Amino acid sequence: MRKIWLLIVFLMISISTVAKPSIGLVGDEDFVIAEWFANANVPYLSLSLSDLETSILEKLDLIIINSAPQFTKEQLSDLKRYLRTGGKVCVLAGVLANDLLDGKLIDGSIAFTLGITALTQLDNAYLVLDETTINLPTAYSLTPRRGTELGYYTTGDIGALITNNSLLLGIPSLSEELLGSNALCNFFLSSIKSFLLDESLLDTAKNRLDPQKLSGADLEMYKKANELQKKLKTMSLSEAFDAFDQSLKLYTDSYLKTLPSRTIETRAVWYRPPTNKFSILEDLDTMQKLGINLIFVETWWEGGLLYPNGPVSQRPEFLGWDPLACIITEAHKRDIEVHAWLEVFFSGYKKPGEILTKHPDWAAVGLDGNIPVKAEDDKYFIDPAHKEARSFLLGMFVEMVKEYELDGLHLDYIRYPLGAPIPYGFSLNTQELFQKTTGLEFPWSPSHPNWAAFNRFKEEQVTSFVAELREVVLRVRPLEISAAVFPGNDALVNKNQNWSDWIQNNYLDFICLMLYSRNTTTVEYWLQESINQIDNKIPYYPALAAISIPEGELLLEQTLLIQKYYLPGVAFFAWNHFNDELIKYLETGPFREKAKRKQ
Repeated sequence: MRKIWLLIVFLMISISTVAKPSIGLVGDEDFVIAEWFANANVPYLSLSLSDLETSILEKLDLIIINSAPQFTKEQLSDLKRYLRTGGKVCVLAGVLANDLLDGKLIDGSIAFTLGITALTQLDNAYLVLDETTINLPTAYSLTPRRGTELGYYTTGDIGALITNNSLLLGIPSLSEELLGSNALCNFFLSSIKSFLLDESLLDTAKNRLDPQKLSGADLEMYKKANELQKKLKTMSLSEAFDAFDQSLKLYTDSYLKTLPSRTIETRAVWYRPPTNKFSILEDLDTMQKLGINLIFVETWWEGGLLYPNGPVSQRPEFLGWDPLACIITEAHKRDIEVHAWLEVFFSGYKKPGEILTKHPDWAAVGLDGNIPVKAEDDKYFIDPAHKEARSFLLGMFVEMVKEYELDGLHLDYIRYPLGAPIPYGFSLNTQELFQKTTGLEFPWSPSHPNWAAFNRFKEEQVTSFVAELREVVLRVRPLEISAAVFPGNDALVNKNQNWSDWIQNNYLDFICLMLYSRNTTTVEYWLQESINQIDNKIPYYPALAAISIPEGELLLEQTLLIQKYYLPGVAFFAWNHFNDELIKYLETGPFREKAKRKQ
């Protein structure tokens, strides 16, 4: 009867789970943890092992696995991905013991993944907690690569530790026999509390602030955060969750409000529109609130157009209306500029796309004779050296400028395909044009003496296209021409993208170098290198990778480099990877004041 009642409570708590942190509970057959959490007013989700897939894992802050059979390769892969992205797990030793193989752990095991190099079974062990002795017929000592010890068996072997984003307990499982132990319950809940609430985060947030320089509401926020932090140790687990989050938020908000916010600055995002007007308007409202003042709207990509009645078919998901016209009208109402994002020579993904289906001879061809670019996940490219293809693209972009009140054209994929391991540019048309233009024998190998000349020839094809585009478009009306390019030698050596020449010859109005890394040190190195290359010859808006940086703190850290180096703006790839945390950090911090692009 007790188990039936517990099951009802278990389900009720699971349904009501809305609070942070989100806890998933797996394999609690005796409902021990469920009852402890219910008594402590801690919400959780009831899960089975098969639920541990990416779509569910990404919504959880902690997974507790009380018992489980051996993990499948797929489950282990999903769990590793979850840990790499900041997720946490609590695992009982009975789960870890399933991976024992002749007394040793294999590299692909769950125990090894969680930072354990060996398990030793202990018979008739006991644990003393709060002067209470808890008999454990079976237990395990844990040998970690590194970790923080939380408790010991009386033999001195580690009984619980935090290692590798994991809380590991040497008890085989929290079974019904252990349910009545208040000491073990308190130890378990306090271990979860220590594991989830990392006070060093609060200390870091606190130490960024000088209370002597705060006043008014900011000082009051700081004081309240400090009071909450001091009380954490005496709070229950449920109370501590809320107090920790509130303290961190108050410290963080106080800090963000001390950051300078400029009123003259370009704040740009790449934007692939959703397929309905309501969602577009929602996005534009959020962008306006955040202070975004320029959007690169994906207009030509994978061989299709965003808008109808062009020389190439409209993308099927937008049939029946004109999203580009809608975006331009609505963005301008919100003082947001619209630049058409053109993936210039990229014509199809996994298939040739409409242009290359009609004109297969326009395709960029690899040295091995292949057209899909394996190194770029089977993308198809138009050859920048093909005169008819160039003329078609230029005509399409000119008509676009004539039909729509765009503020600019933004050139992406303005390059050859990745040149390693298979170089591209080996169509019959390109061979003939190279020989006719240079008078040189066509090179078929990197060892050929004309190989360097051929690479310069390919650079010239891309550069001359940028020059021609600027010339023909500006005949229609004035607007900005910009490009997204690669940093360092990668652009020139592997993509034949000589953007230094474009700057030198005034082909661009501004440039975005794609500094895509989660490592801020790497981003700063690229930034310093590119600033020296550009040398204030053109406005430079570095592009940061929101696509791989969901953490507001980390993206903020990289965004602050823009102010550190006195650059006039920043761009983010891409809007559909922004989350509430990213928006909050920017909106409260460096984007607090609304900014104009120019004085």
